[in-house]
Amino acid sequence: MTLFQDTSGDPRAARAFVADVLAWFGAVGDAAMGNEPGFAVRKASLAVALAQTAALPESDWHALYYAGLLHAIGALDNPAYRKGEELSERIARMESWDAPAQGAQICEMIGALPPETADNVRWQHEAWDGTGYPDLLRWTGIPRPAQFLGMADRFIRAHDPEETLSHIGLESGRAFNPETVRTFSRWFHLSGAEIELVPPPVDALREVGSGAQVLLERFADRVDAHNGVNERWRRVARIAMGSAVALGLGNEERRDLALACRIFGAGEITDKTIEDEAFDPLARLGVEQRARNATAAAELAAP
Repeated sequence: MTLFQDTSGDPRAARAFVADVLAWFGAVGDAAMGNEPGFAVRKASLAVALAQTAALPESDWHALYYAGLLHAIGALDNPAYRKGEELSERIARMESWDAPAQGAQICEMIGALPPETADNVRWQHEAWDGTGYPDLLRWTGIPRPAQFLGMADRFIRAHDPEETLSHIGLESGRAFNPETVRTFSRWFHLSGAEIELVPPPVDALREVGSGAQVLLERFADRVDAHNGVNERWRRVARIAMGSAVALGLGNEERRDLALACRIFGAGEITDKTIEDEAFDPLARLGVEQRARNATAAAELAAP
C-alpha cells in the first residue's frame, strides 16, 4: 500500500487505494469478532460464487463482495466485542445481535461502496424462525444477495463440508429460503465445495470523494475507540512525524511512517489488556505485550 503517493489524477489508482483500505478494515473487523484470518475474503468470494450460480446481475456481485469483505465491521462498535467491557455471556450474546445493523451503518457512511452493500450487511443473518416479523423478511424482504452472504458464513464456519450440506438441506424452509438452498446445492456439486478467491471489483467503487487517506483515518479512529484509547494514533503521528523531520528522513520513509501510525493500533484488537494496565513499571512498560501487538498489526496489514 502506498496510500500517500500521488495518483496523478488516475481515478482507478485512487479506487485501488480505497479497495486496499476496505480490505484492511475488513480484516480488522474479522479480528475483532474472533474470526480466522482471511475469513472475510473467503466469505465474500463464496457469496459471489452463489450469486453467479443463481444468475444474479453483475451489479449484485459487486455489492455482495464488499458486503462480505466488511461483514464483521459492526463488531468495532459493539459492546460484546469492545475492549474493557465486562458483560455476562447472556448480555454479550444479546448485544452481538446488533453487530450487523451497526456494520450496515458504517457501510452507509462510506460513499465509495456500491449502494446495496449496507443492506446486505444488515440482513445477512436474518432467518425464518416462525416468530412473525423475521420470517416475513426472509420470504419477501431480505435481499437474495444477503441470503447468500448468510449461507456462505454458515458453510465457512463448518468443520465438515459434507455434513454441512446435509444440515443446510434439512433447514430448507426453516432457517433458509428453499431457493437459496437449491442454489447452494448446485454450487456445492459443481465446484466440489472449493472456494475460488475473487479479486476485489475495484471498478465497482464509486467516486471516492476525499480519498483513501481520509477513509483510513476514520477507520483508525474507530480502532482506537474500540481499544479504549481515543485518537491515540493522531498523538503518535504528531510525535513520529516531528521526529522524522528532525532526523531528515526522505519522503518515501515518511510516507511509510505515516501509514504505520494509522494502522499499528489494529494489532491490539484481540488483546484484552487495556493500555493503562500495560504501563505497570514491574511489567517493563508492557514491552513483550507491545511486541506481540506490533506483530499482529503487521500480519493484518501484510495482505
